[in-house]
Amino acid sequence: MDSKEDEIWNHQLPNDLPPPPPYSEEPSQAASYSQEHDSHSASQTFFVDFTSWKLRHLNVTLGDRDGPLVYKADLTNRKPHMKFQIGQGETSFATVVFRAWKPLIEINIKGQDIVLQRKTRRIREGIYESPNLGTTLTWQNPNTRKLFDFDCTSRNGALLARFTANQTWSMTKAGRLEIFGEKAANGEILDELVVTGLAVAYWALCEHIAIN
Repeated sequence: MDSKEDEIWNHQLPNDLPPPPPYSEEPSQAASYSQEHDSHSASQTFFVDFTSWKLRHLNVTLGDRDGPLVYKADLTNRKPHMKFQIGQGETSFATVVFRAWKPLIEINIKGQDIVLQRKTRRIREGIYESPNLGTTLTWQNPNTRKLFDFDCTSRNGALLARFTANQTWSMTKAGRLEIFGEKAANGEILDELVVTGLAVAYWALCEHIAIN
């Protein structure tokens, strides 16, 4: 990120907080995925928590807050603003960069680039092309009263994932991420939904902190 952009984020947020951060579709894969999870019964539920009040690290555990650590993320003031690791590993498999001057979130997952486009400066809806599902995915806030909740749907309207923020956004408890469909229970689709979902939710939180 340019130094000018860094200055914008550092000005907007307190020093002890991290910065804010016509398509073609593969009918066979997208359609089969849709049929699997139309019942809206989550196949995986993850709990997302900050490790301290400084909001520098995120832990993602399976099933409950005491469950196995599946993902973790480092949150920094410089690009990349989010760095994701698998479990207890120290090697990053995904990075996230927030663009201050453009309505973009730039994501790289295992060498694959994803550009998530925001329709407005404040993120209420983010759209990107899924490299693993071959369709357009949208992370959208379904309820303006709950600013940090987001649903991920495919181009045909099928629900893939849902992030539900903790009601109080306590200094450690961030929220819950539900994944729908057996195909997303593990592997690269799961990685994609976790990284994009947490990037959108974290950006929304940081925007809220910056303007309040």
